[in-house]
Amino acid sequence: MKDDYNPIYVGVDGDKVLGYIFCEIKEPNAAINMKQVRSLYIEDLCVNENGRGQHVGTTLFNFVKEEAKKLKCYDIKLNVWAGNDAAIKFYEKMGLKVRSSIMEIKI
Repeated sequence: MKDDYNPIYVGVDGDKVLGYIFCEIKEPNAAINMKQVRSLYIEDLCVNENGRGQHVGTTLFNFVKEEAKKLKCYDIKLNVWAGNDAAIKFYEKMGLKVRSSIMEIKI
């Protein structure tokens, strides 16, 4: 399956899948006074239990970062749930910074 706007990257060891990253290339329609930029959005990054502690997530993220540069992306974006402290710590280690927050109230 080839889709230039929804690339999937998989970390393997032989025939074993250790992790994956599902991505989306986003090119929003910019307003007249805004610069249109291409972003690589990470939909999902997952490392299976057998791959944890082996730098699989770091390797996958660094690979995607290089791919984003090749694809001439301006940035990499993703969402992470509040309270998912392990993921937040990982992404901060990868150099990501909080850009915005979404708040909600259940009714």
